[in-house]
Amino acid sequence: GEYIHSMDISQNGDVLTYHESNELRIRRGKIWSALPQLPSRVQNIQDIQYRNNNDIWFGTNNGLFLFRQSSTRWTSQKYNHPDSRNRINEIVKTSSGDIWFGTGSGVEILSSTGKKTSITHVGAFPLNEITGLAEDSEGGIWITSGNSFLGAYRFFNNEWKHFSVTTDSEEIFIHKIRSDKKGRLWFLGLAQNTFALPEKQPGAFVYEKNNFTRWGTNEGLLNGRVYSFAEGKDGAYWFATYGGLSRYLNGDWKHWTRANGLISNRIFSVATDSANTLWFADQHNGIGTIDAESNIRYFTTKDGLVGNNVWEIAVDSSGIVWYTSGEGLGSFYKNTWCKYDVKTGLHNSRLWSLLPLKDKVLVGTMGAGLAALDLKESSQPLPRIIIEMPVTDYEYAFIRWKKFGYWGEPAPLDIYSRFQLDNNEWSDWSTLREVTLKNLSSGNHTFTLQARNLFGDDAGKSSTINFTIPLQWYKRPTYYLTVSSLVLLVLILLISISRRKHKHTKDILDRDARYRELFEESKDVIYISTPEGKLLDINQAGVELFGYSSKQELLLANIERDLYFDPASRSSMQKNIIAKGFTKDFEIMLKRKDGKKLFVLETSSTVRNDRGDIVAYRGIMRDITEQKNLEEQLRQAQKMESIGTLAGGIAHDFNNLLGIIEGYTSLAERSINIPEKITKHLDAIHKSVTRGAKLVRQMLMFARKSDAKLESVNVREIIEDIHKFIEETFPKTITCKLDIEKNLPLFVADGTQIHQAILNLSVNARDAMPNGGTITLSALTVGNEKLQSRFPEAKSTQYICLAVSDTGQGIDEETKNRIFEPFFTTKEKGKGTGLGLSVIYGIMKTHNGFIDVESSIGKGTTFQLYFPYVQSKPIVPEELLLSTEMLRGTEAILIIEDEIMLGESLKTMLEENGYTVLWAKDGIEGVEMYNIHQSDIALIISDMGLPKLNGADAYKQIAAINKNVKVIFASGYLQPDEKQELFDTGIKDFIHKPYDNHTVLKTVREVLNGA
Repeated sequence: GEYIHSMDISQNGDVLTYHESNELRIRRGKIWSALPQLPSRVQNIQDIQYRNNNDIWFGTNNGLFLFRQSSTRWTSQKYNHPDSRNRINEIVKTSSGDIWFGTGSGVEILSSTGKKTSITHVGAFPLNEITGLAEDSEGGIWITSGNSFLGAYRFFNNEWKHFSVTTDSEEIFIHKIRSDKKGRLWFLGLAQNTFALPEKQPGAFVYEKNNFTRWGTNEGLLNGRVYSFAEGKDGAYWFATYGGLSRYLNGDWKHWTRANGLISNRIFSVATDSANTLWFADQHNGIGTIDAESNIRYFTTKDGLVGNNVWEIAVDSSGIVWYTSGEGLGSFYKNTWCKYDVKTGLHNSRLWSLLPLKDKVLVGTMGAGLAALDLKESSQPLPRIIIEMPVTDYEYAFIRWKKFGYWGEPAPLDIYSRFQLDNNEWSDWSTLREVTLKNLSSGNHTFTLQARNLFGDDAGKSSTINFTIPLQWYKRPTYYLTVSSLVLLVLILLISISRRKHKHTKDILDRDARYRELFEESKDVIYISTPEGKLLDINQAGVELFGYSSKQELLLANIERDLYFDPASRSSMQKNIIAKGFTKDFEIMLKRKDGKKLFVLETSSTVRNDRGDIVAYRGIMRDITEQKNLEEQLRQAQKMESIGTLAGGIAHDFNNLLGIIEGYTSLAERSINIPEKITKHLDAIHKSVTRGAKLVRQMLMFARKSDAKLESVNVREIIEDIHKFIEETFPKTITCKLDIEKNLPLFVADGTQIHQAILNLSVNARDAMPNGGTITLSALTVGNEKLQSRFPEAKSTQYICLAVSDTGQGIDEETKNRIFEPFFTTKEKGKGTGLGLSVIYGIMKTHNGFIDVESSIGKGTTFQLYFPYVQSKPIVPEELLLSTEMLRGTEAILIIEDEIMLGESLKTMLEENGYTVLWAKDGIEGVEMYNIHQSDIALIISDMGLPKLNGADAYKQIAAINKNVKVIFASGYLQPDEKQELFDTGIKDFIHKPYDNHTVLKTVREVLNGA
């Protein structure tokens, strides 16, 4: 047979053997079986031995381990899965010794004799979810439900009786029942409508002398949705409500909300202790307390809580504060937090209901039945600590310690400890077993160590060890004698050498002073930096340009992160300088300390070491920001000129649209009983409104300021859009033709600037034909070989050519040579600024493109714009990405809109697509409504221009309530910088007025889905 390494026999005759094959076998009666796999640390067993209670000791090469078979710390009871009786919402022990449990399927009763009884119906009525249980002064047992039935049932003299609790026409749910020191029962009510306003919630009802008396908002309660109740040592009544905490004491009310210290207004559980401290929880932020002086303090897992999602709080007869959470059971006593989680034997950590008894604590789980903690078994000595003798050196000490838990709980590697050196701050709790202390002063030191047991208790006890750091060698007397002699000899030599070096040094200093003067007084920025992005030196011009208070502050900046407006663009400069060894007049966009843009021309070179590696960049920067701003102002002025010349046509078109709308409105009123005619008239009105909205958006797009935004551009759409604009606004004597290549590809460019350039050329063409004529807009692809003869610097293999031709009077050679000069114009005074073509020239330069003009007197003019072709991904229409059904939803949305008809239209559209909608008419009402319903509101759609409190300020107040709130702003137009500022504050998206239903639904769905 196999060799047996060790064996033992228990008190009841069980035989345990450990074999050479590392297998454990046990014989119970006459049957042998193998034991389950042991933990990895319990290997290489040398000896096994039973204790009197059948626990087993294992002696191994890794230490001594104990297998506890006798522990009864946690016991549990549950029904076979699935069974809603395993969901225990409330526990009460009656005066007869019976324990009643409120479950997901009615009531379970455990009598003092051990008999179990299930009550699932009262008569023919199913009880289902029971959330409230209490015993009154006569021995009657009351049961309630927060969602299964209205009112309450009382069990007395073996009979059930129903009570409505309230005298109102609409009955209410009762969430919990609590008692005060007089033995009166308090029934905590919930309205059937969860979204009811605070004053519509029922409040609490006290039962006395067969009567229910309401305590609601009319009586002073902060919010009528009440979750918990407790009476303080001073007779104060505490109410946990949906809107905060309320206290009634000596005829006066006092309330606590976010405004005066609470993290959340929704308070779910309260309890008071013998020191008259209130303990409360909101299910998310740990446990809070309010002491006798009304000071608020919060405790979280950082302080020792087992979990922050606390459900129930109770104080037992000995003053221990108990609480349940989603991570297990916890307690607080004498400034010590203890944890009772799965590591201590708890079979399911998601706990809800709680009942502390004298010898045990009963807790109900959310689906795994009942668990009971044996208080005797949960008491455990502190771990034993052995601190080894420190290993010291000058300024250093290495200290190692060992930790041993009681009966191996917890394992040595899992024991938490913290240390303190002398009277300094304690370290954080950790599983460290050694530490190196640095920068210690010479002399005596004390090292103190504390350890926590399995339940997190340290009992304030410590272990200490003293050690000494020796005096450093250079501080000893013998050192000074030797050093003094050497210093005297060195001084003699230095005096001789210094005289010879003095003149040489003075020459170097004079030369450096001249270069330093040039460096500091230069009006251009002179700098030297590392390739990694750290400034080594920079002159005063650089400090002033970048807006820093001192050179020292600027030298701490990271070039890529703090000075480049787009950090990624620095790599482009580095590639250029690495390839050539220098850069000359390289244009880059930087930023000041306050975030403002800077444009500079940089000329720089590399500094290399002996191996040829680049160790630094040095260069000069010249500020061209003002020049760039003037270019932008010219471009913007030209846009406004274009709009001014088109204003008459736009006004005429709008008058036509208004006439159409007015006419079809009258027709619709007269056809009220003819559905098909009404549909036809309304469709005409809708088309007119859509046309007007597009005209407005075009005008705003033409007029607004914008930086170059490179994106996929569909030139066909741009030209067709301008073609339509020309037909609607230019004189009817002018016709417009299109000549667009059939398969013209998409390419990367700034669509807005292309739109502006084509429009400006079209306006010039119109002005060149005062008696009418033809404008031709064309687009085609052109190869490189065709351009290089005219533009030798053309490098791209393919170009997109956009052309505007007219049949006007043409341009002579002298004028053609000056047309791109700023402010040069052939128009009469007041007819133009002369900025248009110079701005177009700047646009082409921005795109690395070219502009050409062909013209002769009497034969018209053709302007050709050549854009380098950069391939783009195809554009997929957004409306094809989401189906109508995918745009629907069931979330609650708050609308803040002061225009009644707009608000009603938006509300109806959202409700027809499944959403629940709340509507506020101004900014203040919007903030108040969100504060009340914040837990239900998934999204806010707000106008910008609101009465009483504008949209931006309303958002700031709402974000102070919930920093993660999702908000969409609606506006007719926002400046780009204003829009970006709102994005930076957390706004999720924008929608433009007038509303397009599909766009609104798509934006709402994307924001809700986190797109």
